[in-house]
Amino acid sequence: MSTITNGLILIVDDTPTNLDVMSETLTGAGFEVAIALDGERAIKQVQKIKPDLILLDVRMPGIDGFETCQYLKTDPNTQHIPVIFMTALSDINSKVKALELGAVDYITKPFQEREVLARVRTHLQLHQAQERLKHFAFNDSLTSLANRSWFMHMLEQVIANHNRNLEQGYAVLFMDLNRFKTINDTLGHEIGDRLLCCFANRLKTVIRSTDTLARLGGDEFALLVSSTTSDSKAIDIAQRIQDAFTEPLQVDNHQIPVMVSIGITTSAVGYKDANHVLRDADFAMYLAKTREDKRYILFEPSMQAIIAERLQLETNLRQALYQGHFCNYYQPIVNLSTGHPVGFEVLARLHNPEQGWISPEKFIPVAEETGLINPLGWWVFDEACRQLKQWQKQFLDIPLVLNINVSPIQLKQSNFANRIRETLKKVNLEVHHFKLEITESSLLENFPVQTEQLFKLSSIQIPLCIDDFGTGFSSLSRLHEFPIATLKIDRSFIHQITTSPKHSSTVQMILALAKALDIDVVAEGIETMEQLEFLRDLGCEFGQGYFFSQPLDSGDASAYIKRLYQKSTYPQPSC
Repeated sequence: MSTITNGLILIVDDTPTNLDVMSETLTGAGFEVAIALDGERAIKQVQKIKPDLILLDVRMPGIDGFETCQYLKTDPNTQHIPVIFMTALSDINSKVKALELGAVDYITKPFQEREVLARVRTHLQLHQAQERLKHFAFNDSLTSLANRSWFMHMLEQVIANHNRNLEQGYAVLFMDLNRFKTINDTLGHEIGDRLLCCFANRLKTVIRSTDTLARLGGDEFALLVSSTTSDSKAIDIAQRIQDAFTEPLQVDNHQIPVMVSIGITTSAVGYKDANHVLRDADFAMYLAKTREDKRYILFEPSMQAIIAERLQLETNLRQALYQGHFCNYYQPIVNLSTGHPVGFEVLARLHNPEQGWISPEKFIPVAEETGLINPLGWWVFDEACRQLKQWQKQFLDIPLVLNINVSPIQLKQSNFANRIRETLKKVNLEVHHFKLEITESSLLENFPVQTEQLFKLSSIQIPLCIDDFGTGFSSLSRLHEFPIATLKIDRSFIHQITTSPKHSSTVQMILALAKALDIDVVAEGIETMEQLEFLRDLGCEFGQGYFFSQPLDSGDASAYIKRLYQKSTYPQPSC
């Protein structure tokens, strides 16, 4: 047999002669030895220092070896320690009883040195092999934390303990690293893996050693807090975790800021099933991700309705993509001097046969979270190309430009710019017939994949339009890097432009900036003639909003073009 690491052996025997013989044999072979004169002392000693193996006499005063073994095997903290009985009993029943109680072997008195050492070494080897297998089975190979299997095992135990004794409460915190996929995709999987390890190590500094911290998979972690009966204590732990990540993590030469979303649930809900605990904590985490003002949320049973609605919406989105429930609507962008449409913003709309129209404010975030925004985005673009070709045939002398909204998620596709170019070439449309509307955050997110796609769009001369401009001036420094053709002033400024000096001065500043950079400006959300006249007096050239028209389906948009180019007066506000 291969050599093993010598361990600590606890000898439990009330006969001094036996203790002397066994101690001498084991220490001579390089083992550490501890002794106990009876079962009660052995149990107390094991609680303090856990031996690697126990040699246990059967006949002792007080509790005998059988009772001692039974106690050790029912305690989760000691049940894994291998026990070898030492006995002069030769009857089969005693040996069978010993094995049934959990002993791994027995040694018959009087002792034979070679037999003792052989059996001890054999079972230590087996135990060490089992522990290694257990580690691989129940620990995460990357972070060395507990894995999902072990976490669920421990959670089932604390649920059972709580249901027996309601004072034994618990809490589960479900954690997720925000935007980890982006970091992984842009900096590489090796950096991503190291980030997860750094994250795990910092987490361990703010939790108790008695709690169970696990990596469930990917960038999802969970913490099982035992012996807590207060929601406020669980919230305090969540806050400590948040505070621990106010400073970025150092991974090689990268300083990576980490934001953690945390979902919390507690035994107060009255769980019977461990899967339900994790499900609810997971959903509370999902809600925390959608809240910029709060990065942790305590689950409440009333949230179940939100869970069901969200899952149903995701199902509806997947079906809609394959069953043709999406359609494009077109909101006119108007020349403020002539009242004529110069183009349209293309807006995806979803009509469910049973639920009717579903708001983009509901389905777009879910599409982005699930990755469905990519196939949806390509459908919108392809359909917009088809519609523009039709309008070019119908209105030969009217130049129109379509603005296509592009999510930051879409820019993470490595083939995004190339596919845009190939699609336009396939349908014989020029790049100047389109503008891609991106958010200010797309300029601010300095990730290689997105930045590369923006530069590729620049190289093929696809004009870009910055949507909701004015809500984050930190993007100003990047305006000169890309072919920005248009700034769209956020509707929040237009809404109060005639009543708020602060908002009107902001609009004037944006207009001055755009003029200096030779960039067009579109004012969003124009609803009144007063707003229109104010903007026109400031020198704003283009606008859109319900004053001109609500978003239209393709048929109504065609009629709108025809009607507006037949007259030069402004339309009445649309209902």
